[in-house]
Amino acid sequence: MSCPTCSHTLQCIGGFTWWCPRCGTIVQRDILKTTYVPKLVSRCREFQAKDLLTAHISDHWKILGIRESINLPEAR
Repeated sequence: MSCPTCSHTLQCIGGFTWWCPRCGTIVQRDILKTTYVPKLVSRCREFQAKDLLTAHISDHWKILGIRESINLPEAR
C-alpha cells in the first residue's frame, strides 16, 4: 500500500494501522479509514505555497528530502 502523502510504501505497525517511514503519515484502514498527516508536513506545504523558497532554500529542500516527503511524485 502506498502513502497518500508521499507515495512511499507503508509499513504495517499492527492490525489495521500503517505508517510511512518517509513522511510519518499514519493510515488506519478500519471502518473509518482515517489518515493522519504530520503537522510538520502541513507546515512545510504552507511555507512552499507562499513562494518563499529561494534558490538556496530550494536546493536544501531537495538535498534533505523535504520536497519528496511532503508531496506526491506528480507535485514535486
